Amino acid sequence: MAELIGSLLEGIVMSIPTKKNRTVIKKFKILRKESWFKEKYNSALIRLNYSVRNLVEQTDIEKVVNNPEETKKFQIELEKIVKKENL
Repeated sequence: MAELIGSLLEGIVMSIPTKKNRTVIKKFKILRKESWFKEKYNSALIRLNYSVRNLVEQTDIEKVVNNPEETKKFQIELEKIVKKENL
């Protein structure tokens, strides 16, 4: 049920055509191709979370997916947010 509500909200929030939303959407599309992200973090509730969206917006995702050290750092930061926000 929460996933359905999250999906609906995601559609509404992401349909607002701001530059920030377009940037975040593009970065999430890149992350969704990564198996570690799909397995653990690819839920609408996580993608809609303000703190997660802020992290994704401020991070060079291309660098994260192409550099194992950067991937690990990003995963640690993402996990901190997920635990803090109880997602």
